[in-house]
Amino acid sequence: MKISVERQPGRMPGTVRLSGVITSSEGVRTVWYDLPADMEPFLSESGAPWLLTMLPFAAATGESIEMSLSLDPFFVENVRGLLGTWNSWYPHLKRIDIRAPLVRASPTAGRVAQFFSGGVDSWFTLLRHAESTPAFPQVGNVDDLITVWGFDIAIDRDDEFRQLADSARETAARYGKHHIAVSTNLRENMSGAWRVVWGPQWGPLSHGTALAAVGHLLEKRYSKVMIPSTHRFWEPFAYGSQPMTDTLFSTSTTAFLHDHALYGRADKIERLAESDSALAQLRVCYIKGTFRNCSVCVKCHRTLLCFDILGCLPKATSFDLTEYYKNRDRHILVSTKNDIVRLTEVRDLAQQHGRGELVALMDRSLSRSALVGRVTESLAKVSWRARTAAYRRLAGDMIGAKLS
Repeated sequence: MKISVERQPGRMPGTVRLSGVITSSEGVRTVWYDLPADMEPFLSESGAPWLLTMLPFAAATGESIEMSLSLDPFFVENVRGLLGTWNSWYPHLKRIDIRAPLVRASPTAGRVAQFFSGGVDSWFTLLRHAESTPAFPQVGNVDDLITVWGFDIAIDRDDEFRQLADSARETAARYGKHHIAVSTNLRENMSGAWRVVWGPQWGPLSHGTALAAVGHLLEKRYSKVMIPSTHRFWEPFAYGSQPMTDTLFSTSTTAFLHDHALYGRADKIERLAESDSALAQLRVCYIKGTFRNCSVCVKCHRTLLCFDILGCLPKATSFDLTEYYKNRDRHILVSTKNDIVRLTEVRDLAQQHGRGELVALMDRSLSRSALVGRVTESLAKVSWRARTAAYRRLAGDMIGAKLS
């Protein structure tokens, strides 16, 4: 694979575009990133953001990457470690050759950034770096909040992203931070291996490298970039953003951190429950690719259960609480390791707060989900129709069931 990069005006006034024309076995594809024009002095001139942009595709196809843009030697070592980790998780992925000039990364402006989507993880990282509470002391500072358009909200949904950007900008101003909105076509008009690694493999593989690519676009600005954590240290299963791999996005002058893998989702929601701003503006749902929470998917319902357990449900005004009350007693279908861990956290929080009825509901949900998985997996070997019929019968009334 090869790439040529050029700088040009972005599609919106007041933006600048870095555009990479990538040539691979599947033809030519152009990936662009638009950033605020006042960030132009900090734009990367290295190959780091482009190597990360191409890396999941190259690992899937086995193609080597060759570029004239320089790479930091420490970063190249880290990327090799990342490829080895991916190969251990997903043996079909390959370790590839990377050929580029090696030049140590330049000194940075020393600022600290975090990604901010308005969700539980990003709100928690902001709050723990902005103010102290008895249970959660302030641990440092953040200068910039980075919000990306084109990852969870499609690049043609400018009406939806505008609402998210306005909310993030308001949050940044409230806490004395600078907000930066970045847009990209990375996940648009994909085909072949591009569609696989940036589509179905987005969660398990690619979203960490996508975030890190954006951080590296401004690598001259930052000595530290924080990716709000998804998992705890002792949950070491494969995922695109993970405690073991996020640090491997670092160069010798810009450190990437998984912030902070001590805390699970329920711990974070306990901190958010102390912030009226977070409760009013929280956005956790991506099921429809919009700014609003649907309030009925597994992720929304799981979050609302935590607020219910903590006694602050009425303050969660970014959700439709009538939907929650309507569905509170329904079982929840979980199938991935990630979702099982998250639901178990809800169960443990309910137990800590004496909500026995919700403990029992979570236990039944976990047991029933396991049954659905066993039965449908065995019937899949027999017939698609039998599997579908069993799935509808066993899971049809559960939150999260996909019946279409």
